[in-house]
Parts: sequence; C-alpha cells; structure tokens
Amino acid sequence: MTLSTGTLYGALKRLLEQDWIERGDDPAAPDTARERKAYQLTDRGRRVLNDLIDLPFAVSPVVAG
Repeated sequence: MTLSTGTLYGALKRLLEQDWIERGDDPAAPDTARERKAYQLTDRGRRVLNDLIDLPFAVSPVVAG
C-alpha cells in the first residue's frame, strides 16, 4: 500500500484536531536544519484505540467467482 503525503498529513491533522494524538519534538532526531516531529497517543486517543480493539471482529465470507 502506498499513501501520498497529502493522505498522511491529512490523517495526522484530523487525529490532532480530535485530540487523539499530540505532536512534539523528536528527541532522537539528528541535528539538521529540518525539524523532525514525533507523534504519540493522548489518553483520549488510547481510550479510543482500546475501544476499537475491543469491538467484535466480523469476517465476511469470500465469494468465489
């Protein structure tokens, strides 16, 4: 699967707006002119993720054609 940068940054923006993740400086980033950001789940984001993990997993039958 290949994602465009617009897809990735759009998803990050939505997650930030919903307070599911937070952005900070990456402490392991090398010293370069370009700033590198790190993202991590917020408490709210972790609750949402755990709720999604707890949902029943539905398997659809594969229809052979």
